[in-house]
Amino acid sequence: MSTLPCYKMAASTRGTTLLSVCTRCFLQRRYLSVNCSLFAGGKWRERHGLARNPTHDYGPLVDLPDWTYEDGRPAPQTERQRYNLERRRKIAERIDVFARELVQAKKEHAAKQEEIQITEENVKKSRLRPKGTPWKTKKDTAEMS
Repeated sequence: MSTLPCYKMAASTRGTTLLSVCTRCFLQRRYLSVNCSLFAGGKWRERHGLARNPTHDYGPLVDLPDWTYEDGRPAPQTERQRYNLERRRKIAERIDVFARELVQAKKEHAAKQEEIQITEENVKKSRLRPKGTPWKTKKDTAEMS
C-alpha cells in the first residue's frame, strides 16, 4: 500500500472536475494519534489555580492587542477581544448577583435564628412560673439587712 492517497476525479455541479481523496485510501491511512490534543502541563496549571490552556482563556496573549500604532494610540479591539470582554462582564455580573443573594440569605438566616431563639425563650419563661407565694419576698430580705 502506498503512503500517498490516491485521487479520483469528481464532477461538480458547475461542470468542472475536482480532485477528491479516495475514501478507501483515506480510511486506511495510519495517523499518529486519533485522540484529542492534550495541553502539556494543563493538570499542573489547574492545580495551581491557573488556566488549563493559557492561550485560550486569559493572559497577555489573549488580552493584549496584536499590534499598536507607532504613535502609541491603542489598536481597535478585535471581535475575539470584544467577545472575551463581554463574556467576562457577564460573569462578573453573575458573581455580583450571587454575592448579593448570599449576603441577603445570611441576613435572613440570622433573623430567623434570632426569632427561633426568642420564641424558645418565651416558651421556657411561660413553662417555669412559680406557684403560690414565694417563701421569702424582696421586702423581707430588705428589712433583714
